[in-house]
Amino acid sequence: PNPFAVETSFEILLQNAAPAHLEVFDLHGRLIFHDRYDLDKGLQTLLLPASALSGQGVYVYKLKVGEVVSSGRLVRI
Repeated sequence: PNPFAVETSFEILLQNAAPAHLEVFDLHGRLIFHDRYDLDKGLQTLLLPASALSGQGVYVYKLKVGEVVSSGRLVRI
């Protein structure tokens, strides 16, 4: 859910196992959080705790799963 206070999640449905990379940036372009995951086939959920971010505000995420990249905004309240 967005905005979030405690944690937010990314749900990914995979036809095959794949690596995933999650990066979160502040609005100045500074990398705030990054992690790599080895995901199995099927519905997978990545959790991002609010404590991984530097405080309340707006952030930009980039999620790369295999060759597919998605991005968007996160709002921590």
